[in-house]
Amino acid sequence: MSVKSQPASARQARPLSNPLAIRQTPEYDPNLPVFDRYGVAELCALKGLRGITANRVKAATIAGELHAYFISNRLWWSEDDVTAWIHSMRRPAGGARRPTGGAR
Repeated sequence: MSVKSQPASARQARPLSNPLAIRQTPEYDPNLPVFDRYGVAELCALKGLRGITANRVKAATIAGELHAYFISNRLWWSEDDVTAWIHSMRRPAGGARRPTGGAR
């Protein structure tokens, strides 16, 4: 059966990107890079951050905001690095609003 003839749900299944399954294994270590960018997005959703997408993860890595591991020609992320990235986005009270540009 070719990939195109499979249902969409079967094509999207990635065993390494399931954060709950990975985190429940006895040998799980949050320091090890076990998440692909889709897994990072799912992990963020589990933590209540629904606005983090796989494309945002890739952009943050390119910008140097999120550390990644380059293994076997692919990018991988650890839960500790993702958590540190989330905490780095914290802003002080009153600083969460975007500047409007002001008068010119």
